Amino acid sequence: MDVITITYESLFERLNVHTIVLTPNRRLAATLQKLYQDYQYQQGLTWWETRDILPLLSWLERLWKDYTANSMSSTERLLSAAQEHLLWEKIIKEDAYHDLLQVTETAELVQKAWGLVEGWQVNIDLPLFNETDDYQALQSFFKNFQQVCETNHWLSSASLATKILTIIENHPIQLPQQIFLIGFNEISPQWQTLLTYCTKQGCAIESVYLIQPEAICQRISFSDAEDEILHMARFAKSRWQENPRAKIGCVVPTLDKDRDRIKQIFSEVFADYSAVSAFNISAGKPLTQYPVIHAGLTFLSLTQNKIDHETLHYLLFSPFIGEAEVERFGRAQLDKYLRERNLQQLNLRAEVCNQNSILMRYAPKLGQRLIVFFDAFEKLQYNLTVSEWMSEFNNLLNLLGWPGERSLMSEEYQTVENWLHLISELKALDYVTEKLSAYSALQHLYQATGSQAFQPQSPEAAIQVLGLLEAAGLPFDFLWIAGLHDLSWPPQPQPNPFLPRRLQREMKMPHADAERELQYCRNLTGQFKQSAKNIIFSHPEHDKELELQPSPLIQDVQVLTIEDLNLQPFQSFNAVIYQRQSLEKIIDTEGPIITPDEKIYGGTSVLKFQAMCPFRAFATWRLHAHELDQPRLGLRAKDRGSILHQVLANLWGKLQNHHTLISIKASELSELIQSSIDTALIKTAQHHSERQFYLKLEAKRLHKLILDWLEIEKKRQPFKVILNEQATEIKINQLTLSLRIDRVDELEDGRKLVIDYKTGQQNEIKHWFSERPHDPQLPLYSLLDPENTIGITFAEVIPGSHRFKGVSHEMLEIKGIKKISELNINSEITWPIQLEQWDAVFKKLSDDFAKGWATLDPKEGSKTCLWCALKPFCRIAEEQNL
Repeated sequence: MDVITITYESLFERLNVHTIVLTPNRRLAATLQKLYQDYQYQQGLTWWETRDILPLLSWLERLWKDYTANSMSSTERLLSAAQEHLLWEKIIKEDAYHDLLQVTETAELVQKAWGLVEGWQVNIDLPLFNETDDYQALQSFFKNFQQVCETNHWLSSASLATKILTIIENHPIQLPQQIFLIGFNEISPQWQTLLTYCTKQGCAIESVYLIQPEAICQRISFSDAEDEILHMARFAKSRWQENPRAKIGCVVPTLDKDRDRIKQIFSEVFADYSAVSAFNISAGKPLTQYPVIHAGLTFLSLTQNKIDHETLHYLLFSPFIGEAEVERFGRAQLDKYLRERNLQQLNLRAEVCNQNSILMRYAPKLGQRLIVFFDAFEKLQYNLTVSEWMSEFNNLLNLLGWPGERSLMSEEYQTVENWLHLISELKALDYVTEKLSAYSALQHLYQATGSQAFQPQSPEAAIQVLGLLEAAGLPFDFLWIAGLHDLSWPPQPQPNPFLPRRLQREMKMPHADAERELQYCRNLTGQFKQSAKNIIFSHPEHDKELELQPSPLIQDVQVLTIEDLNLQPFQSFNAVIYQRQSLEKIIDTEGPIITPDEKIYGGTSVLKFQAMCPFRAFATWRLHAHELDQPRLGLRAKDRGSILHQVLANLWGKLQNHHTLISIKASELSELIQSSIDTALIKTAQHHSERQFYLKLEAKRLHKLILDWLEIEKKRQPFKVILNEQATEIKINQLTLSLRIDRVDELEDGRKLVIDYKTGQQNEIKHWFSERPHDPQLPLYSLLDPENTIGITFAEVIPGSHRFKGVSHEMLEIKGIKKISELNINSEITWPIQLEQWDAVFKKLSDDFAKGWATLDPKEGSKTCLWCALKPFCRIAEEQNL
């Protein structure tokens, strides 16, 4: 095989009907076709014969199709990649130790190992494969695969070149007179053997290195990778603005991993050309990462009995399902309902069968679609062929209205078309598998969709952002290759983990060792140095704290500076907008006043929020901008608090007073506590029916917690509980607030002590004594009956830290409740005066809220904002930056 170095024009002059150009990938073949077309235009031609330019594997497949079409004898079936992968999975599953393996991932690696074995013509009976149990297992996989293929007359793509060689040796096949190999940095021994035989048959073969005359190579470094990509994008834009017809290549070795960030940077640099397709990023994404396909796969998972809240949330808000627009408000309300009740799972089948269910109440149109969906699925047989399942999956998605009622955008439409094409290809799995269950069919669909990379077509762009291997052999006017630092180029060896390392090193297989990587990268770098008229190699100087040097493969290249790049000035689009801003500042601190017929919900939280931040009170209780609850596994802190309140309410409803508490037998008290817990957990158990063991543990925890707490209560002076989880109202000027008092005790002298249970420790009574009380609940309760209320207190029911924490008119002999005159507030203060002050404070807060006072004024600055969910609404950070 001869190796020649020529220009593109010289190559195109030599092409005719008897020649063929072979490339390692489709992108290079398509680019050469376009260049050949441009070349013919430049020659003044208006029509010409298309030349044979295609990937080598496509040529082999064409030879195979021609042979099978004309063969009179039975021939093998060439397996697709999906068929072959499924076959490897079946073989691995038959292994005695398959339970120790991740079958899908193992099948992928074994399939690649088989490609290396065939490509490098390895004898799998070598003694090397008997050295370890792992190698013997791999040898067994290979032999089983060979046996299955031979029995069923199947042919793997890895064996195609060898099969073509056999055909050429034994049958008269028309070969081209001349083959040009372009873009190959290496050729496997298997392909080399085939090409050598073609040469013996009179076919001239030349390995062509296409060069740009007078190529200029330079290198440059930047502070970090992000700065490097930014300058690459700016360079591409500057050269494109100078010559829109220039072919510009931007090569990033980590494009697959960093695609989204690279796209973001390029989009920002080209923001002022958003209407023009100036650049194209080649790296595709797995189909599963496209929203419309992710939605389809999620909908198919609904065939399971129960779905988690995350899936249900996705279902309710997806635009890719029927009636998503017309029913969006009802579905949002349903999501809110489920969040409030901490429902982590929902049995959709049971829900749609119940016309009174929450699903049918809030989202009846979705419910009707799900009824039809489940009915159709129930009618299907348990086992079907893959092709039957693929058709049924499409039908099930149609019943749900996928991919939605709105018109699809171009990218979405292309993605759906690619999905349908994949579905059609998967139907061919019938040839290599028996009937299977819906679950197994779905797993095959998930696997195929996850491994199918897809890049929507876009208008032709002058600037191509590519990976390393994609760019090899492509011609450019300007070429920038980034990321070539000493730790990445050459990269670390990555030998196949299944094949013997020694075998891979001795046969110089791809990624086998450092020497192999160095030689490969040296050849590729040399090819890049002649791929454009102007070439720039670059590298970052730092990766976080790690200092980086240029790759040794580019250290001989001339260094240039940023000034040498001749870049156009650049500002981010956001910065441009910010500088051109003309701000109009309107100070608006008041909303509409409360009307007589306006019902205010929120109870004491209305005044609490008004004290913390008037805007928060207005947004929450007037605009109803509430933070959504986040469902979590088990019970949330507020759920535990509610249950504890209910248990204590049940318990004191039976005990009634201190005398009963201290006189009841321990066993009876224990039973009473357990009964109160069981009653309180009845409703909770309905939402956690699948976690009964968890609830038993919670009941056990509560039992000990309350038993310990009652020891504190026993030490008190006699009292009786006169109010227990009592709902009431209080009118403060214009506001009427609904309250629920945890408990009120009547002491021996007839006066009252108001108690509020707490299950957390962040309770400070000092917050009661200011014009903006942090927690006004208990002070507000004291105003319900000021003449008879002697004190207010938190009851902290906390494991290992039970205590009262409050304030009273006089000493009550209850540890933790202090006489008001003993507080470090004001030695002159008395209980009646304090009640008057609270009354005045709450009336002012009430009046401020009623008149719509909604200024953005957090009481303790950023500390108050720390746990507030309204920051995107009030935009306090943006205001502070103005």
